[in-house]
Amino acid sequence: MIFPLSDISTADLDQKTQVKREFIIHSLNSHWTPHPEHGHLSYSIEKVIVKEILSLMCFFLNEEGAFDPAECFKFAHLHIMMTLLFEDAYDVDDPITHEIYDCLESRKEAMNIQLYNYFPILKPAYKEKIRQLEERSALLTKFQRILLNQHKDSYNPADLRDLVDQLLIFIEAGDDRELFDSDDMDSLLLELAGCGFSSVPALLTWLTGYMAAFPDIQTHMQEEMDQVVGRNRFPTLADQPFLPYTMAVILEVQRIVTLFPFLHPHRAVRNCEFLGNCTYQMNLF
Repeated sequence: MIFPLSDISTADLDQKTQVKREFIIHSLNSHWTPHPEHGHLSYSIEKVIVKEILSLMCFFLNEEGAFDPAECFKFAHLHIMMTLLFEDAYDVDDPITHEIYDCLESRKEAMNIQLYNYFPILKPAYKEKIRQLEERSALLTKFQRILLNQHKDSYNPADLRDLVDQLLIFIEAGDDRELFDSDDMDSLLLELAGCGFSSVPALLTWLTGYMAAFPDIQTHMQEEMDQVVGRNRFPTLADQPFLPYTMAVILEVQRIVTLFPFLHPHRAVRNCEFLGNCTYQMNLF
């Protein structure tokens, strides 16, 4: 690997990476279905998303004239991730919030071209982009450490508020197998904060565009939503099996739109045997 674009998705599957993945799966599952023995969680992911959707809808309805929904989706997504990580640390008018947004935006732009991860010989040509990515990642880490230190002052293991609290108790309980250090915490929080920052808003923007271009499909989706969900509540993941047309439209948009032309770079980390033939490890990156 030439540059650690994503600490979880592109890292070698060693013991530390496995522990990080275990923490993410465990903590996110706890937000969907909180367990009393793991402390009380004051909200679930769905509630956070619904609250943000309401704010976004109010903004759309009150906005006059033309505007770019993509930027609105990015701020909404950032708000959701920051709320899940640091509870109520996010304030749209806070300068730090805009700094974090700018850092993620610059980081995304620097990561748009990743050919040097597939063809290492091209790395010198992208030296400036790599430098920008390193600078923005360092600045994001600085902001996260400020929020993390503030969080530690009010941390209560009996009342888990967010993913940071769960990370603290995860380490305190020794579930990290004593593999995490401060850099690992920083990289893990950085990965979670920027998770889906570009892909989710892009997909929502495309969906909005297709709904405007094909109003009959939008009407059909709304009719299905009214029949299954009604007008008195928001849809949840539990409704998903009963919304086949809506899900088909979402999946079709994902099929048509190419959000990422390349998959994450990967490599074999040990010798493998396939159909009786030994395939030797290839250190491509």
